[in-house]
Amino acid sequence: MEARKNWKDRTGAGMSMLAPVMPLLASVALVFLYVPLFYRLDSHHWSVATALAVTLSAWVALGWLFGRSDVKTGHSRVFLGLVGAVLDLDDLVLRCRSAVGTQVASPTLVRLEAEVSELKLVLGMTAPDSAAPSPGPLTAGFIALADWRSGAGYTELYRRINAIGAQALLVCPLEDLRESARNDYLRLTNSNVPGRDTLQYQLKQAVSQLGDDPETFFERPATLESKPATKGSLSDPAESDIRDGRSRVKAVRSAVAGYRNSRFDGIVRERARTGWTVFAASTVAYAALALAVMAHADTEAVTGAMILFLIGALVGLLNQLSLVSDSVSEVEDYGLSNLRLLQTITLSGLAAVLGLVVVVFGAASAANPDIFPPYSGARELLETPDLKVLFDIQRFPLAVAIAAVFGFTPRLLFSRLESNATRLKLDVKSSETSGGGT
Repeated sequence: MEARKNWKDRTGAGMSMLAPVMPLLASVALVFLYVPLFYRLDSHHWSVATALAVTLSAWVALGWLFGRSDVKTGHSRVFLGLVGAVLDLDDLVLRCRSAVGTQVASPTLVRLEAEVSELKLVLGMTAPDSAAPSPGPLTAGFIALADWRSGAGYTELYRRINAIGAQALLVCPLEDLRESARNDYLRLTNSNVPGRDTLQYQLKQAVSQLGDDPETFFERPATLESKPATKGSLSDPAESDIRDGRSRVKAVRSAVAGYRNSRFDGIVRERARTGWTVFAASTVAYAALALAVMAHADTEAVTGAMILFLIGALVGLLNQLSLVSDSVSEVEDYGLSNLRLLQTITLSGLAAVLGLVVVVFGAASAANPDIFPPYSGARELLETPDLKVLFDIQRFPLAVAIAAVFGFTPRLLFSRLESNATRLKLDVKSSETSGGGT
């Protein structure tokens, strides 16, 4: 039982990505059903109905097996990162409680402890019966409604973790406050965060209010001991200066976290758009094939069109792999890169088939067969346009070259989309700490 659960956890995210291409898989099933049954009475209706039934059944099965994912199985690598972030946040809140005192009723600290307990409950780090007796809005309905497959649930959890961490800076020990200021200053260096210089200036002002010399504080490596900074120390800060310094560090932390959250939200939106594009293109492919089958198209034409579709898809796939190899793979994209591969297969295959039809029949309408070499079989085709001849590779070998060229054409679209996703990933990468934290 445990081995089956582990297998489901490992393969769930990958299998869920097949949903957008289910119509395309239905097209493949339709071809394999239609071709051997071509000479059977009403085989076209039977083939379309069976392909639809098989595909819908597979879709329902995939949804039942893998669609009901939880926070642990949606994206396991992100889940582990969230667990580490919550553990660090829990340690920070414990240090805050130790600094304030166990008997002191701090409203801010009490709220932080409750929110951390909710995060641990959502991630399954604590059992429901051992959690807070009155769960807040994060727990109520969030576990059931969060979209873990698309990544939206994870980005929301990271947003809440960052908000809690920023709020904790108002009550944390000064050692943690100084360390946070140093980390944020370093992550802002060479980052793409808007207003980077202004934010670093705010951190310098905060450090000065905390009694340190900003000219030497950020050049000093972080010490392993939790003790107040001595090098560059100016004087013991006043309580009002400490409050003002905390507010400045919190504002900078919120600005950096908001910037990173917006970039991850952009990645999730790109993933959603890509998924809908794949689904729409797959539906168009299946609709075109179903119409051809309902019209009792010749099996040789259907088979040839499928072969040319695969040629265009292969060319586009190889092209897309060259683009993916240059992307920022260290940043989590919640399956966007994998969906781009499916998008390439679908659109490049469609472009190959439709481009071949447009070129050949466009040339036929222009009555200019001389644009093709005599040995290509195109001149005969232009005189009497026929889809059966058009998709026959033996009689019209030039179709392979035309399909390959049109399978390459979506590169322009993919390059632009890939550049947008890469820009978002680079923005995230530029604002990471040296440890790659959030």
